[in-house]
Amino acid sequence: REKISIVASVLAVNKFLNRNEGIIWVPISLDEILRVTGAIGLPKDYLFTKDALKANGKPISDDLLMMGVDVSETKPKVYLYPIEIKYSQDNIHAGKGGVQVANTYKLFAERLYGDENFVRNVYRIFFASQFLTNLDKMKANNMVEDVLFKKIENIRTQLLDAEFDLEIGLPIKQMGGASLITFNSDSDTIETEIVENVPICHININTSNCIKLLEGKADNLNDLLM
Repeated sequence: REKISIVASVLAVNKFLNRNEGIIWVPISLDEILRVTGAIGLPKDYLFTKDALKANGKPISDDLLMMGVDVSETKPKVYLYPIEIKYSQDNIHAGKGGVQVANTYKLFAERLYGDENFVRNVYRIFFASQFLTNLDKMKANNMVEDVLFKKIENIRTQLLDAEFDLEIGLPIKQMGGASLITFNSDSDTIETEIVENVPICHININTSNCIKLLEGKADNLNDLLM
């Protein structure tokens, strides 16, 4: 059930994020990001690991990160959009999920955004490498159009050299800085709410649409997302 909900979430949020024109989106496992960045070799007080963050009493999301790249200008623009996914019979876990993804957003804001320095550049290059690795996997499985793949190939070196602008927020501000996707018995809805001073877009999907998303038959939900 958890794996199905993650795949369905990727399909749903990709349709949703495509409202932002000109951005190429790639899904990345947040769990993998949080696990690997702790092994980069930076000072212990700057670790990006779940254990280090939990020790500080900060529950974070380890589900999904949508990373987008806009290549329409000379210098690429990069967007990070963390997502927490909750699957239940009701909406009982929504509050916890909102706090988790809000904390993840603030973590990114603290350690990735702002003036460039050595540590931030190391993390930015790592995120760029994860984006390219996942994009290559998508290409190998015919999950990305050739024209889009070529656009990224043309700026691969720029990304790996951290020669890009990391944007705070999306072009469409109503989408918030992060998202909570819940699957339960409630109806399909989209609303933006403030959680821990962070605008979070809450997408609720009726569980009946979870399988329909995988089958490409969730027409009513597609209309809401797009």
